[in-house]
Amino acid sequence: MNKLTINTERSGAKLTVKPVGRIDTSNCVEFEDEVKGLTEGVTDLEIDLSDVAYISSSGLRALLTLHKTMDAKGGGLLITNPNAMVGEVLDVTGFSTVLKIQD
Repeated sequence: MNKLTINTERSGAKLTVKPVGRIDTSNCVEFEDEVKGLTEGVTDLEIDLSDVAYISSSGLRALLTLHKTMDAKGGGLLITNPNAMVGEVLDVTGFSTVLKIQD
């Protein structure tokens, strides 16, 4: 099992989530559930991927689900700071056309 640490910072209706480690099949459900549980009253969710070394298709699915969750609330999801490898995965899979991503 891969260790994933999730750091968060809340400022008003904005929540910044900074996962550290790998987001894969061993922890993506816990990642998604933990972040969803923190979105009450949040309209702007930022997920800072600067410390994510790897993301699997399961991790991508978790990001898509969080995007849909925020969209249903009338809010938004912003993905920030993906490293070159994670950014390439987002591009190759087409997620960069679905999610709002900022380097």
